Amino acid sequence: MSVFRSTRFDDNSTLAEIRDDPDTGTRKLQRESDPKAVAAVQNALYDLHWAQRFPQENHYPSRLRFVDGDFGPVTAASALALKTRYNIRFPPDDPRGVLDGFVGPRTLDRIDRQISHRDDMRVVIISKAGALQDADAPVRLFDEGEEPP
Repeated sequence: MSVFRSTRFDDNSTLAEIRDDPDTGTRKLQRESDPKAVAAVQNALYDLHWAQRFPQENHYPSRLRFVDGDFGPVTAASALALKTRYNIRFPPDDPRGVLDGFVGPRTLDRIDRQISHRDDMRVVIISKAGALQDADAPVRLFDEGEEPP
């Protein structure tokens, strides 16, 4: 049994089952999946800017509108965009395999790796900014989703 790189997915049995599936295609996030597991993946997709690739009603979905625990069309499109970018097909050994909008073990692994790196870098940036602020440098960090002036 493997472990997640990101603590975001810890203590989620649905995601652990998907992670530990030997890529049979039976364990995946899709319509009607566990809302807590879907929301965890949606948060990661949002933070990695995959959700922002699909404007709705002439604007990009806010975190509140995207992270709703429902594996709907924008979540599926975000997963499909990621899978297309990294050529994550099913079955895994077939170069002509299907690209779909589900989140199976290889897709979850890709999201986990990327969000782990992003979160690690965020900690480093906050630490560096704090050191600069302590040295009286005019540094301001913006909250996630907050637009700089």
